[in-house]
Amino acid sequence: NIEAMFRHRNDVCIAIDLFWYPVQGRNDIRHAPDVMVALGRPKGHRFPAYLELREALERAVEQARLEAEQERRLREQERQIREREARRALEAERRLQQERQRAEQAEAELQRLR
Repeated sequence: NIEAMFRHRNDVCIAIDLFWYPVQGRNDIRHAPDVMVALGRPKGHRFPAYLELREALERAVEQARLEAEQERRLREQERQIREREARRALEAERRLQQERQRAEQAEAELQRLR
């Protein structure tokens, strides 16, 4: 009994009496092994059908696309923030220079009047 051979392992799934379709779209190509042993799968794990695997792959691809789009948006927002901060810093520097010039002009006027 194969089940007895692996009774101490929780990561071995044994399946019986199932059709296995190895080629997409070719339901005429099928196998029905007497026993299928999958190492690394939990006991009682149901083997997914091809369509379930394809749907899972499509969901994973869509999730990756959404994550990439979110990452692109975040990078764009960060770029816009850096540009806005750089503009504000330049404007602050320009205002500071203007204030210094006014202070120098006021000092020069005071010196002239003395």
